[in-house]
Amino acid sequence: AVPGEKQGLLSYLTALQNKEVLLMQQQQSAAPTSAGLADAEATIKKRLPAASKYAAYIVCSNGSKEAAVVVAPHHVTTYAHDNHSCWEIGHEVKVAVHDESWDHPRIILAKVDEKDEQADLVLLKTQEELPTPSLDARLDPGDRYFVLGQSTQPQSDAMSVSHGMISATKLDACSHVRGDMMAGCGDSGAGCFLVDNGALIGMVVGTRADAHKALLLPAAIISSKIKAS
Repeated sequence: AVPGEKQGLLSYLTALQNKEVLLMQQQQSAAPTSAGLADAEATIKKRLPAASKYAAYIVCSNGSKEAAVVVAPHHVTTYAHDNHSCWEIGHEVKVAVHDESWDHPRIILAKVDEKDEQADLVLLKTQEELPTPSLDARLDPGDRYFVLGQSTQPQSDAMSVSHGMISATKLDACSHVRGDMMAGCGDSGAGCFLVDNGALIGMVVGTRADAHKALLLPAAIISSKIKAS
């Protein structure tokens, strides 16, 4: 081999070796992430029975279900956009909530107590007292959460479960924070629960189209609306 060919072969082998080392490093760095995700999914499964007690839904006249979540002994929240935008204070709706003595939700009546279209929040007040989740007002980037929404597909159990991670905690002009994934169909109005402790940290209100990120209304904002009502 001529000197130039030998130098080219050495350069090629060196580059190949560097590529193998880089690949090994990437695989090693990815392993904890995969393990962390698997751990999170296992934890979510354990927390579902408790969290599902606070998942609710609006019973529509056409038979469809729209997600909501219990936030206080006499309050349930849902979103304020689309067909909820015409609701006025005092408007009465049917809400399905968890019932300890039945294997399916029971229907109760609730009235619109507060409405904030900018925050995309409707606060519904119930006469009867409901079991309530722990609320956690602290949010940090990287916090893992899971969402209990309503599937848009016909099935016996319409609850849908998804999960994501808090990507930005700075409030936007509408008092929303962002998750790292897009919200799914039927997630608006759904409760967001912290994977670490199962506490309610907010409610899904939609997706920010330009960033393809879920928009979440923090529990701290919801709590302030309850106190003001």
